[in-house]
Amino acid sequence: MGRGSLVRGELELRILEGQTDKVFWEKRGISRIITICADPESRRDIQALMEDTGVHMEIAASAEEGQERLKGRDEGCQLALLDWESGGIACLRKMRKALAASVPIVLLAEFDAKGLEEALNITGTSILTKPFFISAFQEKVAQMWADSEEPGDLGPVT
Repeated sequence: MGRGSLVRGELELRILEGQTDKVFWEKRGISRIITICADPESRRDIQALMEDTGVHMEIAASAEEGQERLKGRDEGCQLALLDWESGGIACLRKMRKALAASVPIVLLAEFDAKGLEEALNITGTSILTKPFFISAFQEKVAQMWADSEEPGDLGPVT
């Protein structure tokens, strides 16, 4: 009597996946992404997959619609995701003009899509191979941030 017990144990505590997704985007200062995708089903899928990340997705079917969505906004977007099949190099050039030079653009494309070589010569452009997965998207964004000397100084990356 009068003696206590000593119990030792190990606990593995994990951060819930949804919370890690939010932390990933917050660490990079990404709260708004403009997405250009002509296919309605793909737009819905991307938006649904990004729903729990804490990132606001501006979704547009074309570069013109995307430019309209960006006009008059107090807060801009920090990243752009463009489906290559939604206008290719012409869409990329329009969005590059509409976005601040520091905003990186990720092209969502088939691995054998035509014309991507020219696109990679445009500053701050990178390619993500279809299909869209959040984990692959995060890897690409992390690579873009790591490859740049400063987050606002993204040059051509692949």
